[in-house]
Amino acid sequence: MTTNASARTSILAAVRSVRIPDPGLARYEGPETGADLAVRFAENLDAAGGRCIHVAHASGIPGALRSLPGFASARSVVSDVPTLPSRLPTPAPSAPRDLHDLDFALISGGLGVAESGAVWIQPQEALVRAAAFLAPEVALVLSHRDIVADLHRAYARIALGAAGFGCFVAGPSKTADIEQSLVIGAHGPRVLSVLIVGALPDAPD
Repeated sequence: MTTNASARTSILAAVRSVRIPDPGLARYEGPETGADLAVRFAENLDAAGGRCIHVAHASGIPGALRSLPGFASARSVVSDVPTLPSRLPTPAPSAPRDLHDLDFALISGGLGVAESGAVWIQPQEALVRAAAFLAPEVALVLSHRDIVADLHRAYARIALGAAGFGCFVAGPSKTADIEQSLVIGAHGPRVLSVLIVGALPDAPD
C-alpha cells in the first residue's frame, strides 16, 4: 500500500509540475463588415450543407422562393414572415402534432454568423417552432445588416431573457454517429436555404 501511495503521489506531483502555456481564446480572422461578411457567411453555410440565396430587395423574396422546388411543390407551408402567409390545409393545424405531413417552413432569421453560417431564430408561436424541425425543407429570411462576424458579436446582440425559445440553425440536420458516416436529414430538415435580403453584389432583383 505504501508503494502504491508513493507512486500515486509522485505521478500527481509530476502532473502538477507541468506548466502548459495558455494559448488564449481563438480569434475570428475573417471580414468584419459589409458584403464580405455575407460572402463568408454563404461559404460557411455551403460547407454546413445549406445554400444561400441573395435577394436585393424584400420584394424579390417570393420569386426566390419559387425557385426552390420544395416550396413550389409544397401543399402545406408554415410561415412567420409577415408578407408571406402560411399555406395550410383545412382544418388548419392547431398543435405541433398536426404538422406530421408539413412540406415547408419559412422562418424569420434574427442574426447570421459569418464564421459558421449559422442563423439565430426565435419564433414565438409553437407551430413555427415545431415547423423548424418537422418540415423536410426550411428557408430562413435574413437581412444582410444582421450578419455579424462571430458568436462573440452575436451573443452581444442577443437578449437571451427576452423570449422563452431561441436557437442557432447551421444547415440541414445531420449526424455521423453511425460508423462515422455523414447522413443529412436524419432527424430534421433535409434542406435548408437562407435568403439574404439586401443590396449585395450580383443579387437578383
